[in-house]
Amino acid sequence: MHYAPSPVMSRVTGQRHVGGPIHAVNSTAISALSYSGRRRELSVWFHSNPHLEYIYVNVPLFIVGAIFRSASKGKALNRHIIDKVEFTRRDHAAQRA
Repeated sequence: MHYAPSPVMSRVTGQRHVGGPIHAVNSTAISALSYSGRRRELSVWFHSNPHLEYIYVNVPLFIVGAIFRSASKGKALNRHIIDKVEFTRRDHAAQRA
């Protein structure tokens, strides 16, 4: 049997999400992060477009830990994820329409 978690409404982003808990972060670029260890997916929401969820796949937990511990989440994301990890985008604004 395949388990598919049901979407829940996030208090942080106001969007439906099926991954792990969503954490607001102190960053000028990133508004929130979420990690699903079972799926190895890192979801990122940026202040510039809060309705877009960027879902990075096959992200190891130690990389996620490095991002969460970093003083600059944006720099850490650029260093470890951007242009190195495949991603998809989910437009939550389009889902509401």
